[in-house]
Amino acid sequence: MMNKQNKIYWAVGIVVILIVVIGLLSINKNNNSLNDNTLRIGYIIYPPLLEKNPSGQLQGVSYDIVEAVAEKLGLIAEWTEEVGWGTSLEGLKTNRYDVLGTQMWPNAEREKVASFSIAPMNSVLYGYVKKGDTRFNEDLSVLNSDEYKITYVDGELAMFIAQEDYPNAQVVSLPQLSSYAEVFLNIIQGKADISFNELREKWNKAIQELIDEGEIQRILEKHGVENYYEVN
Repeated sequence: MMNKQNKIYWAVGIVVILIVVIGLLSINKNNNSLNDNTLRIGYIIYPPLLEKNPSGQLQGVSYDIVEAVAEKLGLIAEWTEEVGWGTSLEGLKTNRYDVLGTQMWPNAEREKVASFSIAPMNSVLYGYVKKGDTRFNEDLSVLNSDEYKITYVDGELAMFIAQEDYPNAQVVSLPQLSSYAEVFLNIIQGKADISFNELREKWNKAIQELIDEGEIQRILEKHGVENYYEVN
């Protein structure tokens, strides 16, 4: 692993809670899609937790967790639709799928339409800036000024952070399904200054069993991210 001096980005740390899997079957109480034991899953590509390998197969921490939970519940996991951050909950409301299989942070707006599962692990959220930029080292509150620009992909957590914590800052938004590489390019190229970059009871019970059995830890180790996430 590269040391801090060799990294492209310098990080300002803010600790928040990460919900890796959300169980949303309670969204539509008339949903009968599980009659054939198939769990339809919408998903957001979010490396390294969920990504596609060169052959197009989904893989990652979120993938393994959802597959393990589905197996415990005796369901067949069907990864139905790739969606963007801003449209993911709409797909649940319109019954295009039953569960969102990529981590999503809960907030008041999302909890109006989604039931979040227990969190199998916690994460650290960082603010990323260009190498050598030390303006926010001591106090992130200075970001709340039109002097600075926050970049994000529409609908993901950094958008809510910008809106709720730094409403006076300018924003540089990217369309849904944009790569996070584009977010970082905005910072490198000077276009922006910073970005912030992860059945309900039955689902929760299955996640808790995976935690207790050590399966969540094994999944993290399998994907080499055990140093970045702490099992609950």
